[in-house]
Amino acid sequence: MPVRLYPRVAQDPAKIRLWLGVLSDQSVAPTLSWSTPGASGSPQAVRALTAVRPGGRVFTGEFEVTGVNPAHIHRISVTAGDETAVLHTRTTPARVPDDGSPLNVLVASCFHYKTQRNPGIASFIGSVIAQSGTRSPHLSLFLGDQVYLDLPTFEPFEDDSAWLEQRFEDDYVRNFIEPGYLSGLLEAAPAAFLPDDHEYWNNYPEAFSLASNTWTRAGRVLWAGAARRLYEAFQASSPHGKPQEFEVEPLAFFLADTRSLRENHPGNALPGEAGTLHAWVSNIITRRDAIGVVAAGQSFLDEATGSVQGKWSDYALADYLDYPTLTTELKRLPESDRPLLLLTGDVHYGRVALARRVGERLNLAEVISSPMSLVEVAGVDPIREGWASAKRIFGSKEQWPLHSDPKDPPAYFAGDKHFEFENREGTVGQRGDHVSVLSFFRQGTGVRVEVRTWILHIDAVSPHEIARFELR
Repeated sequence: MPVRLYPRVAQDPAKIRLWLGVLSDQSVAPTLSWSTPGASGSPQAVRALTAVRPGGRVFTGEFEVTGVNPAHIHRISVTAGDETAVLHTRTTPARVPDDGSPLNVLVASCFHYKTQRNPGIASFIGSVIAQSGTRSPHLSLFLGDQVYLDLPTFEPFEDDSAWLEQRFEDDYVRNFIEPGYLSGLLEAAPAAFLPDDHEYWNNYPEAFSLASNTWTRAGRVLWAGAARRLYEAFQASSPHGKPQEFEVEPLAFFLADTRSLRENHPGNALPGEAGTLHAWVSNIITRRDAIGVVAAGQSFLDEATGSVQGKWSDYALADYLDYPTLTTELKRLPESDRPLLLLTGDVHYGRVALARRVGERLNLAEVISSPMSLVEVAGVDPIREGWASAKRIFGSKEQWPLHSDPKDPPAYFAGDKHFEFENREGTVGQRGDHVSVLSFFRQGTGVRVEVRTWILHIDAVSPHEIARFELR
């Protein structure tokens, strides 16, 4: 009965939020026995331990431990049946430290289990990061494609909800519960999650040309329902599709799920939530002491792909009707002399893009961290790998022949010529499988940000700094 216990982001720094996953040999939830030294009592169920699918033997739940000391590392254990999981964790921090030490935020996306450069390397690196002293993460953000439910590309998927749920459950169990995949990263720090299209299917919610189940409305409804139930069981910490907000003063986080409730093109990417974003931005402007951090599964900087390319690949946020409204809200922060940091994944390269209002200081930045393990491209990768092998015969030492170099950022943010990107020449970025750790240091009324990447390769287990900038 394998048992996994992972920390999740909690809004209250006096609480520890926990995700529990259990593989049982029974179809009823096992009895749990907790040990929480230093807490005011046993964990309380936020979401009771429940079978992921009717009659299944995989159970997940969320729990909270209250009355804990934020300054301490807490040893929490849970026993289910004859198996015990032990977790050493801190609370979600309340603020960036005042003593000169950093707040560290791990940012990651896009993990395809079949293409890990070395089996278990993500978990191994996760364990290394968790023990990296002053660079150990205090919280983690997983920004989409933590699973690829729509692969293998040419394998038939049944138009049956029970079959789909079983198939998707297997994918999640492998990545989240079995050793050697994401477990080390998931244990490293309290985490929050966003989905992107592969938590559903490529270019969700549009029909995908290589997945016949998505060709009909009925097929899409079945697949989406099954995928949503699995996402909520393994990743979601907020009501379905709703933004998640929390603070680590002076950083105010807004996690925008621009995928789960996305409407068919050219509808809205974040339907019904423009008012939520407006209220969040207004609160930061009123306070005058906060720095906005917005995370999404896709980049707010990418230009529209257009109907033809979008239909066959993936629409960008800029293709949707609410993009002008969302970006107008985001621009209110730098227009009101409050900085804005954007975080995302999706595009299979790492990048740091820096912008400023014309004539003013740096007040807008974006960090992309992608991929953890690059997905296979059916029919294309064998050709590219063959070409890379041929080049190696002649001395090429390229370790990442299937990965893309970082794309240059646009000239302006959302087409607004008042916001210019200053590093279009000599783009700062990272090629290859990696995760990023952003270290935030107090700097007067703002923060200094240092961006380090950890290459997911067995021969490179130390971080590499790729950028440093200030937001104030």
